[in-house]
Amino acid sequence: MSALYSFYVPELHCSSCVKRLKAALASAISPEHVDCDPLKHRVNIQMPAESEPHENTLNKLQKQLSAHGFHAYPLQQQTELVRQQGRQFLKRLFVAGLGMMQNGIFAITVYLQNDMPLHWIETFHWFSLMLTTPVLLYAGKPFFLSALQGLLNKCLTMEAPISLALVIAYIYSCWGLMTGIDTLYFDSITMFLFFITLGRFIEWRTRYHAGQATDALWQGLPKTAYRISDGMTLPIDELKVDDQILIKSGETLPVDGPLIEGHTLMDESLLTGEATPQEKQVGDTVFAGTLNCLNPITVTVTHRVESSVVATLQRRLLEAQATKPKLALMADRIASVFITALLLVSLVVAGIWWWLDPSQIVPIVVSVLIVTCPCALSLATPTALSAAMGYLSKKGILVTQGDALENQHKITDIFFDKTGTLTQGAFRLQSTRGLGKTSEKDCLQLACALERSSEHPLALAFTPVDQQEFQANKIENHIGIGVSGTIDGQRYWLGAPERLRVLLPNLPCDMSDATTTEYETPIVLTSDTELLAYFLIADPIKPEAQKVIDTLNSNYTTTLISGDHPSPTKAVAKKLGINHVQSRCLPEEKLDHIQTQQAQNKVVMMVGDGLNDGPILAQANIGVAMGSGTTLAQSTADVILINNSLTGLTTLFKIGQNTRAIIRQNMTWALLYNAIAIPFAAAGWVPAWLAAIGMSVSSLVVVLNSSRLLKQS
Repeated sequence: MSALYSFYVPELHCSSCVKRLKAALASAISPEHVDCDPLKHRVNIQMPAESEPHENTLNKLQKQLSAHGFHAYPLQQQTELVRQQGRQFLKRLFVAGLGMMQNGIFAITVYLQNDMPLHWIETFHWFSLMLTTPVLLYAGKPFFLSALQGLLNKCLTMEAPISLALVIAYIYSCWGLMTGIDTLYFDSITMFLFFITLGRFIEWRTRYHAGQATDALWQGLPKTAYRISDGMTLPIDELKVDDQILIKSGETLPVDGPLIEGHTLMDESLLTGEATPQEKQVGDTVFAGTLNCLNPITVTVTHRVESSVVATLQRRLLEAQATKPKLALMADRIASVFITALLLVSLVVAGIWWWLDPSQIVPIVVSVLIVTCPCALSLATPTALSAAMGYLSKKGILVTQGDALENQHKITDIFFDKTGTLTQGAFRLQSTRGLGKTSEKDCLQLACALERSSEHPLALAFTPVDQQEFQANKIENHIGIGVSGTIDGQRYWLGAPERLRVLLPNLPCDMSDATTTEYETPIVLTSDTELLAYFLIADPIKPEAQKVIDTLNSNYTTTLISGDHPSPTKAVAKKLGINHVQSRCLPEEKLDHIQTQQAQNKVVMMVGDGLNDGPILAQANIGVAMGSGTTLAQSTADVILINNSLTGLTTLFKIGQNTRAIIRQNMTWALLYNAIAIPFAAAGWVPAWLAAIGMSVSSLVVVLNSSRLLKQS
């Protein structure tokens, strides 16, 4: 089984960094998969089955990354490292600002050269050199290191043109000081370093706050827990399965597990977005990240913190952010080509000014290199996706594939499962009728024994009765049909009457005398030789379903596709106004139906929650799983409605539309800015310090525009 390693990598800034990092790892250790998130400086590395201790592999990965210029740290250290990164920004800002102001004073000598002796002017120029050199080496170090690492790995990074501009201006100024040229750029270098560092700092702060929304799942966990067995308070990483922990009122649960003592209200808003606390009693499962609002409770640990629901959701979210949709990939390709084109344009501009006025070559080429760095283009998509996913996660909607936000505008048809999707999935047994010699009580107990381990929503109707007398073994789930098992040496089947004929063709399944309402589903219990009983089960429609379907019907073709009995399926479709209905569909029939629609150039969204919906969710262009759905359904879905509310669909469509608009605005702005800036810089109308401001403002506009997605109403 493969292992996942996650790191915080401060040097991961852009698409060029990602390309360089992946190439380095691929040549050195051949990982199964590498996901990178430059917005939050994170790297997820999937390694093959471990043949050595976990710590050894961890250290090996950190050494490999560091060897290629990427210092990797465990995610637990991110908070402290972010603080350190902020302090480093401030130190570089202070040094660059101090150098800029002092160099500005020295530069006054240029304007006083007619009134000042030449040796004093030269002295001030030497002072400028001595001041600029340490400022350049300290404040410019991050740019130089990134550019150098890129060149060593045969890759041009965003810092390449910036570093080149700084080096050209510095070398030219040193040469001019030696040869007596009057025009020097020491003041421009320090001014440029100050403004570009200031811009990067503001951009870093804005991106950090935008990314915090997607970190809320993990950051909400406590650091310690009280273990009852030994009365110790210990780090949550040290908790083991079957440990019993005490959660006091006002404390957040660190792990998943059943409540074994106490009665309380749990605030699950971190996971579901639902603000109303939910009542929890003994036997109910409570989850990491939820807040105990009422009484002290005792919980048994069933999953360690790294395997909890909140940790799983966080990993899915990080994977989604690292998976780039087509627009992001296009922006990366444009940015990569743009850097090479920028260097060629700079050469052309240098050639033109060599012919027009050689004295203007350096300042103009430096300005061109600075003003047109495509940082904004590289940030256009990841900032918008991160902000959108952060907002959706706060609303209880987890996007596990970034393409879902980009492609939702193409959807033409929406298919809904019925049970647990349009209906509440809270099945209740309405009536039981014996058909043979076995008593109704025994029939109910047989049914409960067969369903005790099933994840299907229908199984919820068969809760174990008091003094359960039967235990089933050799249980088999027949997807789309029912369940079977052996009890006291006899084989029993429980499922849909028509579908049981597939397994038992010689068994009569006459339900003509079963009186059902339009919302009730009949279920049959049989042995090898006879019908034993039928049960009528009812499942109410979700209260928000009507409004959601009414909204979707105005733009999409809706279809209810279910394996359930025709009567309740048609009743639900009619009640909600769904355009088309398909009942009694086996999983392969659902799959065929969706493939048929796709063959007709339809773009399909599937919304479901059951075990049999997994393959269909994977086949659909966008698969949406309900939060109460099975693990298989959620693992194959592109979107998970953690709050289990269908209103998440309308929110998803709205945010998807806004995200696409924001991405296009960002890319348009980035390309338009460069198209306008290049001619002005090439004409000599943009000094280096103004070019630094322009480049920083361009990136900041993109980040701030994306941040609007966090403030949707």
